[in-house]
Amino acid sequence: MLERIIVGYDGSELAHEAFNYACTLATATGSAIEVIHALEPAPPPVVIDPALGFDAGPAMASMQEATEEERQWATEALAELQRKGEAAGLTISTKVRAGRLIPLLCDTAGAGDCIALGHKGRFHSGGVGSSTRSLVEHAPCPVLIVSEPARPIVRIVTIFNGASPAKKALAFAEGIAKAAHWPHLVLAIEGPSLTMEESAERASEIAPSAEVTPMCEKKLHEHNTLSEHAVATDGYALVVLGAYCESRLHDLIFGGTTAKYLKAVAAPVALVH
Repeated sequence: MLERIIVGYDGSELAHEAFNYACTLATATGSAIEVIHALEPAPPPVVIDPALGFDAGPAMASMQEATEEERQWATEALAELQRKGEAAGLTISTKVRAGRLIPLLCDTAGAGDCIALGHKGRFHSGGVGSSTRSLVEHAPCPVLIVSEPARPIVRIVTIFNGASPAKKALAFAEGIAKAAHWPHLVLAIEGPSLTMEESAERASEIAPSAEVTPMCEKKLHEHNTLSEHAVATDGYALVVLGAYCESRLHDLIFGGTTAKYLKAVAAPVALVH
């Protein structure tokens, strides 16, 4: 059961879209939403020999003023999001906290939660990026990455190969599918110790209500089959993937082809570690 969706919010366009997807999931599953804005610490001031006559006071005062301005902006922005969520009948809370965003999200989240954020920076141009990878690997819950404007979610698509993170991802996806009454498609591929057919059998045991389709991994990657299942004229699928080391799928998620692959998929992607 999805208890809470925690949104990392910085005011960017994709942060708004992450919040919109959080509202969609919360409406469908009955979960709560918590929005967090992090007041990132400023870089330490450059130390200059006092003998040179440099007065650091104005610079420090300017930094403090900028922080207070950001705090005021964030408080107002999150209050507006809270009003929007409550108007839709959702349970929503907000926090403006000092600290680095990734540790704040990890400390706030629990096993029954999901963290949602929009991609940016290194993730946008060259892959998931070290910060998002760290979040996926250390968060106690799935992480939802949003890379496109929000559209209706009309199904869930999961890739399953029998590995432990894939089992967690499949259980997470099946729980949401049942709560939201969304159709659930599982693409079963060959795993570390399972054939494609065995993966399909195991997936059917974990997610008995899902449609399970055996799929050649080479076809899945080379022919962009996931994208075909993830994007439809009436909306997106919520794509759920297990994120784990020592696998081609891990290399796909965190390797050099990530940006191109996820851009092609377009749909929101939940990574489960």
